[in-house]
Amino acid sequence: MDSSYINEIKEIFPNDVPYAQVFHEAGAKYGVDPALLKAIAKQESNFNPKTVSKAGARGVMQVRP
Repeated sequence: MDSSYINEIKEIFPNDVPYAQVFHEAGAKYGVDPALLKAIAKQESNFNPKTVSKAGARGVMQVRP
């Protein structure tokens, strides 16, 4: 992924977003930039843990059970 895109995401989603600590811990554990995790959560659920899609995906990251 283009690093300029990640830098842009970091500016859009600072550390004060919901679940910031979780994104940082998961990013460190799995080698994923926390900014990317924040962007996915924003797009998929707007950080709403109660979101359920028509396909059955659930939660902030819209994971399918």
